Amino acid sequence: MNTQTFTQIGWIPMQKISMMMASVVLSVGMNTMLTIADQPDEVTDTVNQDTLSFSFGADMTSAYFFRGYLQENQGIIIQPWVEFGVSLKEGDGDSPDVSLIFGNWNSFQSEKTGSTKKNLRTWYESDFYVGVAMDWESFSLGISYTVYTYPSSTFNTVQELGVTAGFSLPENVMFSNLLGDISLGLHIEVNNSNVNTNESVYFELGFGPSFEIFDSSGATMSFPVTLGFSIDDYYVDASGKDDFFGYSSIGADIEFPLGSGSNGDWTMNIGGKLLFLGSAVEAANNGKDDEVLGYINLSVSY
Repeated sequence: MNTQTFTQIGWIPMQKISMMMASVVLSVGMNTMLTIADQPDEVTDTVNQDTLSFSFGADMTSAYFFRGYLQENQGIIIQPWVEFGVSLKEGDGDSPDVSLIFGNWNSFQSEKTGSTKKNLRTWYESDFYVGVAMDWESFSLGISYTVYTYPSSTFNTVQELGVTAGFSLPENVMFSNLLGDISLGLHIEVNNSNVNTNESVYFELGFGPSFEIFDSSGATMSFPVTLGFSIDDYYVDASGKDDFFGYSSIGADIEFPLGSGSNGDWTMNIGGKLLFLGSAVEAANNGKDDEVLGYINLSVSY
């Protein structure tokens, strides 16, 4: 598919549209927070409980793959993150809950992957994102803008517009329990590229069952499946061919609630993934067309 289809609407470049959307999202969020700040203390406390959310955590993983592309599979890899949410509107059944979300995600790698600097050599990546999330009872829709930065390396900063959707199948639909919640994501690079010389377009499909384990412990077992595809030049092999299929991932994850109270809701995840790589990303993985990785995550939400 021609890049022009995704990078231009009418006569307005998509990059300008994306920056305008990000500006609007930030403006709405700042106005919301300023309104909260002007409230009396007793009102602010109530608003904070219902309007603001905050979470942070860190992953430790044996390998870091970005949409099938190998970034690092040696040494210690720690990936801390933080996210803030502001409720802009509560739904009433027909209309959705609307929230502003913004956050930061990082990857620190002891192998100093791609580092060309004397300082910050283990700080491989730092991503900043802002978006709007709309949630109905069984359907969700999100629009986000992400800036990928690489503090320790010569990689260019990349900017990307993302549109995501998720939905739950009715219980009476065949294979609904097997498929679980389904997610779709379209990601359009609008300034520089993570994977190519020109901006590319990536599509992702996710699904998989989940169920409670250990009786009333609150622990959950899930088997997420992810498929990554190139819509426009995202998976280009050595011959210059744009491969539609990029990679697939099959995982097993156990989520344990560790406690809930005034110090937040604590959760731990332990799991692993088996990746099957297409020809374009196989070359980036030293010629291997599959990979196994494991991870552990600890997170806190308020």
